[in-house]
Amino acid sequence: MKKIKLLLLCLPFSLLANSQAGQINQINIVSFSVKNTLPGTVDSWLTVPGALIMVAQKVQSPVPLREPRLIVQIRSGGAVICGNNIATAKQVDPFDVRTFNTADLVGLLSNCHELKEGTYSICAQFFNIDKVAISREVCKEFRVEPANVEYAPPTLITPENEKKFSQQELQGPVMFRWTPLVPKPKEPVTYRLKVWQLMQGQTGTQAIRSNQPLINKDVENLTQTTVNGILTGPCRPPYLCDFIWNVQALNRAGKPMGNNNGISEPYTFGVRQEKTNCLTNTFPEDKRKFTVKQAKEPITFKWTKTASPGEIQTYRLKVWQLMQGQTGTQAMKSNNPLITREIKNATEITVNGIYTGPCRPPYLCDFIWAVEMTDARGQASCSSEPTTFKIANNDIDIQIDSVNVECCKNGKQNIYIKLKNNLATPVKITQIKIDKVNGTTANIIPSPLTPALPFTIPGNGTQAFTGQINCIDTAKIIRFFVAAEDPVDNAITETEVEADTLHCACDACDEKHFVMNAPAPAQINTTNNSISFNQPVTIVATPPKTVKTITAELVYFEMKPENDQCIPCDKDASLYGHFTNGTNSQMWNGPQSNLNISITTPVTPCCSTLFRWCIRYKVEFSDCTVCTKVICYEKKKSGCTPTGGGGDNPTINNPK
Repeated sequence: MKKIKLLLLCLPFSLLANSQAGQINQINIVSFSVKNTLPGTVDSWLTVPGALIMVAQKVQSPVPLREPRLIVQIRSGGAVICGNNIATAKQVDPFDVRTFNTADLVGLLSNCHELKEGTYSICAQFFNIDKVAISREVCKEFRVEPANVEYAPPTLITPENEKKFSQQELQGPVMFRWTPLVPKPKEPVTYRLKVWQLMQGQTGTQAIRSNQPLINKDVENLTQTTVNGILTGPCRPPYLCDFIWNVQALNRAGKPMGNNNGISEPYTFGVRQEKTNCLTNTFPEDKRKFTVKQAKEPITFKWTKTASPGEIQTYRLKVWQLMQGQTGTQAMKSNNPLITREIKNATEITVNGIYTGPCRPPYLCDFIWAVEMTDARGQASCSSEPTTFKIANNDIDIQIDSVNVECCKNGKQNIYIKLKNNLATPVKITQIKIDKVNGTTANIIPSPLTPALPFTIPGNGTQAFTGQINCIDTAKIIRFFVAAEDPVDNAITETEVEADTLHCACDACDEKHFVMNAPAPAQINTTNNSISFNQPVTIVATPPKTVKTITAELVYFEMKPENDQCIPCDKDASLYGHFTNGTNSQMWNGPQSNLNISITTPVTPCCSTLFRWCIRYKVEFSDCTVCTKVICYEKKKSGCTPTGGGGDNPTINNPK
């Protein structure tokens, strides 16, 4: 009887265990799909089509389904990164079959915000109110890629915009160069070069849209390539000898990388006219900019000629105005000249009425001009290379009033630049930089600049800007570049340049920058006719510089023989006390470690003589800096010293 009681006591626990074990199959996760790659911001998954989709189905079971709860977690390396848990899980409405979309699942990831680059798994499982699992756990892996990087597209370098080639040059190899994507991508970049040939009546933009590329070449991880045979023969209608090109950056999948679909701004190039340029435009010079005030006044056009003297020359001046989308060459081919003048026996003419009012679309304030030499029939025998000029919009008129660059101090140079707004309307200064140092192109931005840019100068106002640059040891002339734009319309711009010559106390030869070590020569040799020695030298420049020349100048010579009879009868001082080259100066090119010195000293044999002399050593560096050092010597010649003998030990006085 007792055995039966024990069996009955055990029965409820067995049934309970079996019922809980069976609850894990109450819901079946039929499918769980996760995009292989997802953004790092979890909330942004809502904008990714089909980012997360899970289908779950209720399974028939004798055990009642008690308030199901769904737990969704993101894990990395087995550790839970974020998501809900058994304590925070919310009840799911009863269902037989349900599809959980991205919004449903992301809503359970409320504490998940930003995920770093890497590989993760997202796991889902159902539990009941008793915190007992009622489905199997399903996990899917996905990867977070780096955040989208804004790449600046390539910038074309060569051929530069509107470059003109000879026909022979375009029939041979032409080098195309451009800048890489910025910043540098981690993956390889393919740069696709395309070149189009323009047809009659087309602009460059129209050629890109309508024509098949003449050149279509891919270059991997390089920013230059050479193309042969762009021009295969004379350009005959409807084709022009004008071309346009661009470069597009692509990833390994062939998709564009960077802003503007990774496409650079296009450049144009073409074939220059194969005519004998017997004429050369001199004014307005190419790319000359006139103010509106200047353009309203008469403009004198000037050119030079190479015709034979005495002949009658007839010239024809033509000026064209450009329209939107046109290059200068296109304007000359398509537009009627704005100005046509015939000139005889003169190489200049003054023209009125170039500017008659504001330049409104489709016309630009850009012009191109050329001069033809004509024959008796009025036919052009040769023409000048055309040059351009423009009229600056009078909505902006800035002026660099004054500039100043202080000398180097503690590794920095202070700069000062004062700008003036000559019009009654405000102007916004957008850039101040140093664009040339000693005539060489530079790109130096003063920092910090006070006040900071952009800065708006009121009408008829002035503003001084101050800042610092790192010391430029070689700077003699520094040129400033200023860019400005209309505060309302940033398409209206103007630039100004002004140079400043530095007037700094020269410290290039101070001991901190220049040291010349010239120890006593090992031996000074004397003969009846000369003093000779090798002067060792060591030159140290800080910062390092290259020695261009070393010059020795004999600035003092004294000869004291034991008596007057030791001096030859010819007492002409020009016969002695000079270098043996007959002058008081000799030069060595480049750095030297030993300077061979020889001085004429005619003395009667067997006479003792005391010689004193001083030499100024002048060192010129490749940056044109010149530093000097004076060294004085003394040498006693004993009587009847054999030729080549050294006599007493050499002495060097303190250098000056």
